Amino acid sequence: MKDRQQHQQPQHRNTGQFSHSTWVPQVLRRLMPEFLDFIVMMVNANRPFLPLLKTPKGIASEVYLLAPEVGGSSALLVPDLQTMPEIKKTILLTDNFSEDRHQHLLSLKGALKPPYEQIKLSEISAINSSSSDGRVRKAVFSINQSHLMTDAELVQLLQELTKKFDQVMIGEGNNKSIRQIIGMTILAPLVAVVASFFIKPFRWSRLFFTFIIPLLPLMITWDGLVALIRIRNPKRLKEIAEASTAAAGKDWHWDSGKLQNNRGGFIIYLNGWSK
Repeated sequence: MKDRQQHQQPQHRNTGQFSHSTWVPQVLRRLMPEFLDFIVMMVNANRPFLPLLKTPKGIASEVYLLAPEVGGSSALLVPDLQTMPEIKKTILLTDNFSEDRHQHLLSLKGALKPPYEQIKLSEISAINSSSSDGRVRKAVFSINQSHLMTDAELVQLLQELTKKFDQVMIGEGNNKSIRQIIGMTILAPLVAVVASFFIKPFRWSRLFFTFIIPLLPLMITWDGLVALIRIRNPKRLKEIAEASTAAAGKDWHWDSGKLQNNRGGFIIYLNGWSK
């Protein structure tokens, strides 16, 4: 239970975002990640992370996806991973994955489809570590989540993940830049209005809070701007990762940087593997 509470903290701590504020009505907090999931799937925003699976040690045969209740998470990589013959298993690691959100992801075209497994993050100790099962290489992905964490929380997460996996990838689908901030301010509310007609499942509440009381476009824009500001640059991510493994006495190689997202911008990544 202690581990579960620790991993839920970034969801409920005050991040300055509406989608993670407990005082915001649940109906609005549910609509916001549904919008982000829809956009991420529409533009294949998480796909640029897939080449990072390849390391000097090859490609992992089991890929674990950190899949919290936040929108645009690693869970959206399931259909892409299922097309890769090297990947034998796709596993969702989550404690905060409500049935409502699960059904939403199933409703997105190609977002989730069997076969995939699901393991509670609080039960991560049940996963065989790479050192005890040398036959299988295991990788874990976390996307659009690290900006919700403090440095201490990110260090703790990395230390836990490097105990169990051969490769750890932390990613952010955007980067902190003036161009991104201007684009988010202008485009996000417009896209929210247009997308409201196409997001599934259809909800009258989505139309109400988009056109009658237009809270949703404003809240989506604000949360996007706050997320951009909170994103760490590649250098800082690498510093945190190297400090986390050094403190734990682990020998890992860490790489960080930016990759083109095929939309004129960049993703930010931290990619590490056991030496």
